[in-house]
Amino acid sequence: MDIMNDRGKFFLDFGLAQAHTLTALLIEAGIRTEMTGQCRRGGETISAIDLLVEESRPGSAALDRVMGIPDIITEDTLSFLRQGGPPVHILFAPPQGFVPSLFLTTGSEAHVARIRDIARAKTTEICRDGFLRGGMPETLADEHALYAMLEMQYIPPELREAGGREIDLAMHHAL
Repeated sequence: MDIMNDRGKFFLDFGLAQAHTLTALLIEAGIRTEMTGQCRRGGETISAIDLLVEESRPGSAALDRVMGIPDIITEDTLSFLRQGGPPVHILFAPPQGFVPSLFLTTGSEAHVARIRDIARAKTTEICRDGFLRGGMPETLADEHALYAMLEMQYIPPELREAGGREIDLAMHHAL
């Protein structure tokens, strides 16, 4: 039995209330934090709350104070099981990788895979540690800049589900 996947689905509004509270607490503690995953895409239900946090030594101490001891620890994620609510996953990104990590953790697998293929065709790699364009590191301010670099219209998180029509429309600046 997979404890993280067998906790059920929760209505988005219930998850968003918790996600906004946790995000505000982490930001107040000085930690760069963004809601990501299912909450950011805004579907009707979620199975978890995913928060992207910028890696930093002071941030780690503040995170411990805000969140407490995690129930599950992996290489780049801390997971907290909440009584009566969705699990909370804290995903870590290095400072130069915050924007690409936000992109990678927001869209569906199909959306992310197709955008990565488009990027590779333009000699650009999108990875957790940052962007590589023509083999050289590149810093982008936000996801708008990512889509612009790929000569596409920005695709809002709510549309990043299928990896099909939304991308075709964005490529023709017709969203």
